[in-house]
Amino acid sequence: MSDWFPGSIHLGGKLPVVLANELAAEIAAAAASLDWGGDVFIPETGEAIIAATDPGTGHLHLYDDRACYGTFRQLEAWLERHEIPYDRQSDAYNDMDGEAVSYRPGQGVVWHAANQAGDPLISADHVRVVRNLLRTAVEERSPERVRQALAMLETALGPDVAPLPRLELVDDRG
Repeated sequence: MSDWFPGSIHLGGKLPVVLANELAAEIAAAAASLDWGGDVFIPETGEAIIAATDPGTGHLHLYDDRACYGTFRQLEAWLERHEIPYDRQSDAYNDMDGEAVSYRPGQGVVWHAANQAGDPLISADHVRVVRNLLRTAVEERSPERVRQALAMLETALGPDVAPLPRLELVDDRG
């Protein structure tokens, strides 16, 4: 049995004209809206998609109050197949943490547990271990321990993700 809870996805990057109608169909199939609780957005063309982007960010923002596990699985898979970047946030629900998921071509999917604002969360246990290692590094004046602490911190934080670029319609040559 599936759980249904809020999720949002922001699309950016270059949308080749040749894929615009296919993306429009994927968006329609997702049954998402342009705002929480809004009507389902059913674009018919690439121009309709671009017209619906947020003028400030240049991203297409889609929302679903009752997304399966707070995700847009079919749309996300399509975007990844066609190397179109996105950011998705899913709310926490019951025993499931919230999620912040980003996809960037060449980097792949980056996942973090997240709070309701979409900010990534890091385990306090990981931070305590790093803190203790840094205390030891200071006491011992050990550059090696500092390097170990930094490596642990990098692992806990995960990779940096570039900002989501504006969504733009481009000719087939990119």
